Amino acid sequence: MSDLTSNSTVLFLGRRKRSSVLNLISSTIFFAEQRIALLIRINDLLIMTSKPKLGEIQLSKSMTSLEVDNLKGTGARSIAGLSGIQLNELMHKAQLLYNAGSYSDALGCSEKVYESDAYRTENLLLLGAIHFQLRNFSESIFYNQQCIRVDANFAEAYSNLGNALKELGDLKGATKFYLKVCRSPSLL
Repeated sequence: MSDLTSNSTVLFLGRRKRSSVLNLISSTIFFAEQRIALLIRINDLLIMTSKPKLGEIQLSKSMTSLEVDNLKGTGARSIAGLSGIQLNELMHKAQLLYNAGSYSDALGCSEKVYESDAYRTENLLLLGAIHFQLRNFSESIFYNQQCIRVDANFAEAYSNLGNALKELGDLKGATKFYLKVCRSPSLL
């Protein structure tokens, strides 16, 4: 299939064949995105149905603007000496801000977590998603690649990497990462 999608092959095909090859690539990307979206929704349901541990705060997607404003003002504390609990709280705050659409504020919190722990996969994934929403696709690619370096089986990072490449117009690269998720049972 990779031979059919190479630029040189597509250029030499007739107009009708070129169109059908591009349609095939688009269909492959669409179905891969649908499968990944379904897997993410299943994962979200599993997380939402699990009982919170003692001291955990449940995420609320229907936060009021006052609650979001209260979160925005609490992220500026010193990184030195942050405990695991403090990192978890900052990570939680970043996720809440992201869910509320306050991407710049979420970025500030996530960057503080990154300064303290650059190998935290859920933060690397969140940083990639925040940069994607801010249309900083090269930064999104960087953080998703970092996430994959830390955990080579992190399917959502491959999917997000494909999304960023697609936005940059690299359909061949995007397809490669989408297919990697779909074809590798170890990533699901």
